[in-house]
Amino acid sequence: MLLGKDGSNDDVDLTAYRGKVVIVTFWASWCAYCLKELPALNDLQVELGDQWLKIIAVNVQDEMKYYRLMTRQMRDYKILLARDKSGDIAATY
Repeated sequence: MLLGKDGSNDDVDLTAYRGKVVIVTFWASWCAYCLKELPALNDLQVELGDQWLKIIAVNVQDEMKYYRLMTRQMRDYKILLARDKSGDIAATY
């Protein structure tokens, strides 16, 4: 199942993580709760590594300039960042 595009514009496909525990979270730059959650999820990913766990944070419908600003701030994060430009993927969930 496609979760959006990553920073290299490659598809982020949930099936690539078969056999791992996967946490998928949806976020937006205007969501204060999300901006508190993402560092905590990143800390979890760092602590547990990615052998058995993969955290995927999907941005939903932010304008590109806001998405780029946020991803620059999260450039050292170990979670996988993806973008759902249209919001269709988030609506599926």
